[in-house]
Amino acid sequence: MLLAVAGHGARQPAAAQSAFTFGTTTVGKTTASFAANRKQVNRYALPAAGAVTSMSIYLAPTATAGNQVMEGVVYADSQNVPASLRGVSSPLTFSSSSPAGWYTLSFPSPLKLAAGSYWIGVITGTTAKVAGYRYSKASASRDSNANKYTSGPSNPFGTPSSDAQQMSLYATYVAVPANTVAPSISGSAQQGQTLTTTNGSWSGEPTSYSYSWQRCDSSGA
Repeated sequence: MLLAVAGHGARQPAAAQSAFTFGTTTVGKTTASFAANRKQVNRYALPAAGAVTSMSIYLAPTATAGNQVMEGVVYADSQNVPASLRGVSSPLTFSSSSPAGWYTLSFPSPLKLAAGSYWIGVITGTTAKVAGYRYSKASASRDSNANKYTSGPSNPFGTPSSDAQQMSLYATYVAVPANTVAPSISGSAQQGQTLTTTNGSWSGEPTSYSYSWQRCDSSGA
C-alpha cells in the first residue's frame, strides 16, 4: 500500500503561546470622559496574523456618580477609515467607585485577524461621563460617531468624525503560525520504503508539529 501526505502538508504547527500587543500601552497626559451612545476607535497596524484575546483601556472615575457600560470593538480598515465590524468584546461596567487603572475587555472567543491595519476602540452605553479616560494628542488619530449602545455597534462603521485623541488603549493577541516555506517529502512512495519529511518554515512561533497521513488504495488513489 502507498502512503501520501494529507492535503495541508506533512506537519502542521500548534498555536504559539507568546502574547503580543498593538495599540497604545502608555497612559496619556490628557484626561477626558466618555459620552453616551458613541463609538470611538484608533487605527493601528497588526504586524502579523494573530488571534486577539482582549483589549485593555485605561479608565478613571470622574465627578459623575453612577455606572457606565462599554464594549470593545474592532473594525477593519479601508483607505484609512474604519469599515466592516470584525469583533465585539464582552461588556465592561465601570463604576464611579472604581479605581483608576487598566481594565480588560475580553472577547468571548479569540478574534482571528490577518496582518494589516485595524481600528480598535469602544462603544459606550446610555450613561455619560462616569468613565474618564486618558489620551495623547496625534493628528486625526481617532474616528468616532453616534451609535445607540442597545442597537449594538453598527456594521459598517458609518461616517466618522475625526479628532486628535489617541486613547490609552491596546489589544493583546497571540501570533498565529503561517507557512512561509512548504514542508517537503523525500523518498520512494512504495510499500516497505521510508518517506522523510521536513517541517518547512513558519512564522508565528509554532511550538510543535503533528503528522497527518492518508493510505492509498491499490490503484494509488
